[in-house]
Amino acid sequence: MKSLIYTLATILSLVFISMEANAQAIVGYSDLFTFDTRLTHVQGTITEEGSGNPISGVIVTLSHPATSLADGSYSLDSVPTGNYVLSVFDPSCQYELYEQNVSITGESTQTINASLTPGDCGALLLIDWFTDDTLYAFADNINENPTGVYALSGNVNMNNVLYFDGDIEIDDRPSLDYPEISGSCGFYAKDIPGYSVYWIKNNNVPFLYYAEANSLKPQGWANMLPGEFLFGGFNITIGEIILDSEFDKVEVKSIANMPFPINKVIQHMQNQSQGPGPFVQQMSCSAILSKTDGEDFGASISGVGADLGFVKIKNLNFNFDGSANVWEAGLTLTFKRPGPDKKGLLTVGGQIGIAQGAFNDISVSVGTKVALGTTGLFITEISGGLRDLATEDWKIGASVDIELGFKVPVLGSPIKLDNFGVWIDPMESFWGEGRFLVFNNEVSTGSIEFLPHERSLYVE
Repeated sequence: MKSLIYTLATILSLVFISMEANAQAIVGYSDLFTFDTRLTHVQGTITEEGSGNPISGVIVTLSHPATSLADGSYSLDSVPTGNYVLSVFDPSCQYELYEQNVSITGESTQTINASLTPGDCGALLLIDWFTDDTLYAFADNINENPTGVYALSGNVNMNNVLYFDGDIEIDDRPSLDYPEISGSCGFYAKDIPGYSVYWIKNNNVPFLYYAEANSLKPQGWANMLPGEFLFGGFNITIGEIILDSEFDKVEVKSIANMPFPINKVIQHMQNQSQGPGPFVQQMSCSAILSKTDGEDFGASISGVGADLGFVKIKNLNFNFDGSANVWEAGLTLTFKRPGPDKKGLLTVGGQIGIAQGAFNDISVSVGTKVALGTTGLFITEISGGLRDLATEDWKIGASVDIELGFKVPVLGSPIKLDNFGVWIDPMESFWGEGRFLVFNNEVSTGSIEFLPHERSLYVE
């Protein structure tokens, strides 16, 4: 009880302090907990041990990376309070890798200097195009045997963002077009906010990648292995791993294992592709794991399809917004008539949306030619579905296209009711509208709304 009273008193005093300070950063403590929301500007100078000469161009990493200037100074803004490992790496490998446990206290400015020792940095440079594409492999032990083939063991990682839980081998012989990285272990991202370890592959299945620019790419179809995490609720296959040259993030391009019939399109695209590279570029989704920004997902696939014989799949689209946790997917199916001409018999389109983990929109459209008795009119498309299912204001919708059974060349259909349909809110209203077209030119529109709770009907 005494602790509870002290805790409440602390919280109340902090509320008044924060009000007076106009929402400034808060520091507080009690018998039960402590908290600190201040941000610190960390600065310092990197020098050579012994001589004291400043060292420029080294990469300093704390919560995110910075590069030292010509005078050896570096600067990191908005670092939260806490315990960190300050890492200093010299890309030219003239100095040993420097690491120091540091505590950020929450002061407005904190100075942390470091002195580097001349020597081997313990890294293997794989790619350096003298641009932003730089790839390093680090390990406690790097043994070369035979020439150009390296065995890495003990704390193995690449660019301080992709870590391995076992030994790997790097083949960098001149006879190869690109260096090859292989092993039989898992790999993961580290120090991602919210995760102590973020597994990408968590098994001992052998892997084989080649290093091109700052990416690890599979050697062939057999080297595209299942991944550990889910993408929008679906299992994934790892397609490509892109490593940040600033040692901050890793991007995993992956193929989501979608259900039927989308999986048929993915299989068709894979069969048509000349190799994993083009296929991954066209069909992959991205998971970006950053030490600074945390976890993010994104995907935008559109305009792909497949002809499966009796059915043709068109306009496959798959979009995912990881920040909003919203994804949608859709496609159009055209069923063909039997026989040599295989003309379209029926076209069905579908779209589905998920918001915040719940179904939000479901829609289906059917395109065919159904006669309306002896009127000479035909239904050419029917569509309907549900929307706003994630809210209490969900709705039912349907629309229909009606036109004459013939078209005038160039001018089109003489008469057409286009997208004439309704949306029904089961709790509130009935609403509909449509367009009247003559030779594809709009001549009139109309709408109708019925509000049952008001017992009123509006027509326009």
